[in-house]
Amino acid sequence: MAKVWITVLTGGTIRHELAVALIQMSHDERYEMEFHFSFARPIPSNRCGIAQRFLASDADWLLMLDSDVWPYRNLLDLVEADKDMVVFPTPIWRTGAPEPPIVSNVTPLKGDIVNLDEAEMVEVLRGGASAMLFSRRVLEGLAPPLFAQDFDEDGIALCDEDIYFCDKARDAGFEIWAAYSHPCGHIKEIDLIEVYNRVDKWN
Repeated sequence: MAKVWITVLTGGTIRHELAVALIQMSHDERYEMEFHFSFARPIPSNRCGIAQRFLASDADWLLMLDSDVWPYRNLLDLVEADKDMVVFPTPIWRTGAPEPPIVSNVTPLKGDIVNLDEAEMVEVLRGGASAMLFSRRVLEGLAPPLFAQDFDEDGIALCDEDIYFCDKARDAGFEIWAAYSHPCGHIKEIDLIEVYNRVDKWN
């Protein structure tokens, strides 16, 4: 029986929707599971620490979730697909960024157009680690640091730690898949004035 290590990155609280999903996952008899909550900062260091503790365990799969996301379906369904990495599509609000303000955490392969009504599993270029399933072979096959931010000469981040990881994994020959059949919700506190200024005005 495969063993799944499920870790939630949290600042101290988690969404109640995620708590319900974790309880439901705990009853899945297909796999042995361990649940962990990780509070470390900064986030790239937290993700690295989670990966190190996972590799020191006897688990086969790492499911990493942020505390403000939750799945609409059982993410453990994707373990049996035996992909290198699976990202679960999640909406992201881009504060102060160019339009559109709401984007997916998934970057398709160049030129790909994904029909979300038909897609289930699609190979992609990158994905955000807010909801991601990692096989042990990927984490064992990469040199540390696994998650890091890249900065320019002015100290401005060029990419987030999960994008760094995805690029590193793809360069090593691993594949990243998006499970459009298993999307996640995402709650983010934002200023409604910013929303008003960046979406179509309403009457």
